Amino acid sequence: MEPVSEFQPERRVGPTVSKEKWVSHAKNKLARGYVLIVGTNRRNANFYLRGKGYEMCPYDIACLMIKQGIIIPTGTHHLGTVYELAPEVKAELQHGQRQRPHVVDEPDETDELGAILEAPEEVVAAVDEEVEEALEEDEEEVEDLGDELEEDLDEEDFEDDFEDEEEKD
Repeated sequence: MEPVSEFQPERRVGPTVSKEKWVSHAKNKLARGYVLIVGTNRRNANFYLRGKGYEMCPYDIACLMIKQGIIIPTGTHHLGTVYELAPEVKAELQHGQRQRPHVVDEPDETDELGAILEAPEEVVAAVDEEVEEALEEDEEEVEDLGDELEEDLDEEDFEDDFEDEEEKD
């Protein structure tokens, strides 16, 4: 930001929206059923939709859309002239909406879970058998570890260690 003069502080300017984006926004609003009312006595423009009310539109954007033929006059209002989207522009917007590429979502885990839940009984029985076998193997391993621990632990060693500690005291 450049200072306005040497004695004045910097002037701050807010962010702006480009004219192309405003025109695109206005086209989308008008395609959804809004009308544009451009003032005849004052330099103002408003979108209007029954049930929603009025929304602001920059006057220069409204004039630009009139010059480009994007909107056409359809009537009058106590605030000014009523404009609607030109039929050819409306057709373009609707055709553009139909041409959107269909985005295919990757299957998520819930789809896989649904497939498992709907699996045939044979598949379910096979999975149950595998799970039971794995559980039996785990139980055998736990028993083997328990036997090894019992063999390693000798009661006499504990008694000897305990007696040795009492003698030291």
